[in-house]
Amino acid sequence: EYGDKIIGDQYRVLRDYLSKNENDRIENPINLIGSDLSGISLSGLNFSYVKAHDVVFSNSHLSLCRFAYADLERSNFTDATVIRAEFHNADLQDANFSGADLSNADFTDAKLVRANFSSTQLYGACLVRADVANVSFNNSNLSCSYLSGIRNLDQAKDLSRAHFLNTMVDRKDLAVLKRALKERKPLIYQ
Repeated sequence: EYGDKIIGDQYRVLRDYLSKNENDRIENPINLIGSDLSGISLSGLNFSYVKAHDVVFSNSHLSLCRFAYADLERSNFTDATVIRAEFHNADLQDANFSGADLSNADFTDAKLVRANFSSTQLYGACLVRADVANVSFNNSNLSCSYLSGIRNLDQAKDLSRAHFLNTMVDRKDLAVLKRALKERKPLIYQ
């Protein structure tokens, strides 16, 4: 069980554990609750099924990581590099991604309720069936992203100054997005 800054041997043990077979983790999930994983490179590791709420990932390199079914409530990804990461079915309620680079990240079926994506790079991200109730996308770049079957899009907290250039949106979601944006101008289409 972790809970403080991960250093030295703990870092090697964590990397070894996250490299193990995913089935082992389903039966014996690691507890990273409250850990400080800030400023380190964990790129390519598999965090699927990990209990990791309240973890600090700020300024870390997490590109190509898998977070499927992970409990990441209230985790802090501020200014992290999380390119092409997978968050399928992850619980990201109240997570803070402000200033993070989440280009081409996949949030299919993720619970993003009250998450903060302010000034976040979400270029090419997939938000299929993600729950975005009370999420802030203020000044975020969602260009070339894929928005389909988004849950609670009309309840998104802040879409002001969000970029949607060449974003793919289903017809049903486009109507909801237009209604949601009506009160949250200005919107940058370019």
